[in-house]
Amino acid sequence: MDYYALARKWRPRSFSQVVGQDHILQPLINSLDTGRVHHAFLFTGIRGVGKTTLARILAKSLNCEEGISSSPCGKCKNCLEINEGNYIDLIEVDAASRTGVDDTRDLLENAHYAPSHGRYKVYLIDEVHMFSLSSFNALLKTLEEPPPHVKFLLATTDPKKIPVTVLSRCLQFNLRRINPKIVAGYLSKILDEEHILFDPEALFAIAQASEGSMRDALSFLDQAINYSNGQITVSTAQIVLGSIDQKNLLILLNYLSQKNSQGLIKQIRELCSYSVDIYRIIRDLLHLLQQIALYQIDPNLIDKIVENEDFIALASRFTPEEIQLYYQIGLIGNRDLIYAPDPYMTFEMLLLRMLCFHPVEVTPDEKTLSYQSILSDSNLNEIVGVQEKEAVLVPREFSPSLLNNNHDWQKLISKLELSGISRQLAENCIFDHSEINSFYLKIAPTMVSLQRGKDRLQEVLSNHLNREVKIIIQTFNFSDNADTIATQKVKNQEIAKQTAIKAVENDENIQAICKIFDAQVLTENIKAVQESKFDS
Repeated sequence: MDYYALARKWRPRSFSQVVGQDHILQPLINSLDTGRVHHAFLFTGIRGVGKTTLARILAKSLNCEEGISSSPCGKCKNCLEINEGNYIDLIEVDAASRTGVDDTRDLLENAHYAPSHGRYKVYLIDEVHMFSLSSFNALLKTLEEPPPHVKFLLATTDPKKIPVTVLSRCLQFNLRRINPKIVAGYLSKILDEEHILFDPEALFAIAQASEGSMRDALSFLDQAINYSNGQITVSTAQIVLGSIDQKNLLILLNYLSQKNSQGLIKQIRELCSYSVDIYRIIRDLLHLLQQIALYQIDPNLIDKIVENEDFIALASRFTPEEIQLYYQIGLIGNRDLIYAPDPYMTFEMLLLRMLCFHPVEVTPDEKTLSYQSILSDSNLNEIVGVQEKEAVLVPREFSPSLLNNNHDWQKLISKLELSGISRQLAENCIFDHSEINSFYLKIAPTMVSLQRGKDRLQEVLSNHLNREVKIIIQTFNFSDNADTIATQKVKNQEIAKQTAIKAVENDENIQAICKIFDAQVLTENIKAVQESKFDS
């Protein structure tokens, strides 16, 4: 007999077999049982959570020979053909391979003809976000007013790429990532039916690695079955997933709690010698830190699968602040791993960073004083070994109160990614003063309309400084040549123009032309350009 992958063999055939999507099932079941079935459905969610599966079950419910129902018989000719994937009135399309407008027109050409066998002609378009804009436009009219015998079932992993004109014509159902406990429970049910022995810890590890995708979990399970010798163990799952045993991570954190750098390095290098997946290890480490944080709040909140004596003892050695700091360091390290020349070296540096840094309680007055002492003239050269004050790198988390003048404000604005009205606002303001979490700015009355960009400017500043800051803007009648970024730009442009005029007037070729043809230079038409444009 042909072997079917578990993801195909155990694909749900009815709504009752679908797991982890109860918030989707109830409205679908109600609409079918009451006969209020919309003509267009859009299923969204990550890969492997059941979008296409739900669409096929819905198509089966609409075309079952026993009538429209949320519980199709599964035995009639229509149901069997839909299960086998050869039902003529269920037109399945992969939008990723048919993105052109001509393909869409060909697809809809027969939409107005009655279905061959069933009650409805169902169009199931997978990854619909891959359609071109022209294809969406070709689909719109039929999607808005389809014939009474046509239903559209759309599925996508990226609904943001779908035009709002299409979204507004569909009932949208967002499928969630499936909880690891639900995934592990479903896997155990399958293995019981398949008569395969397993360790619950192994299934939980597979469920965690699947990241909410049931299809990924079933693929991992298939691989583990092929690798194992009749029983899926924790070690088998770890080999398949490229992960390590939790006790190894507990040993790492134990060395970290003891500030034992030698033991930490030795354990890291021993783990890396197994050719493990560093991405997976960092994610497992982050999960363990998260479980410790939850255990410190309430032991009943954690996944019981991770609880043991070593875990409980370790949770008592760390403060909540340390766990939060280590989690943040691990999160940033995982994000930057794609830029690393060597993932193993990066993992080692990540743990050393956890070893070196620890939270310290400092009062606001002490914090401001310490920052100011770093920037003081007396300590500047001693600390950084340079003569120029501008060479000091001030951490982003420093207090906004360190901005002392308008020049500091202008330097800060130059580092921000601003555009549109928020940039115009920042460039036309003069810095007045700042408090711990507030900036006080002044703006001319003629520029008051720019205050519409204040929220965006406030948001960007908060992100840059890693804290919530507030902007207070006051109107003030200052002179036209006030020291704002905007006026400086005008001055610089005027200086550049005057320089360009002098360059033109002093050019020997221009002088010769003026003399021969009795011509004169129109200085008002001269504009300064970048020198790079004349390099050729």
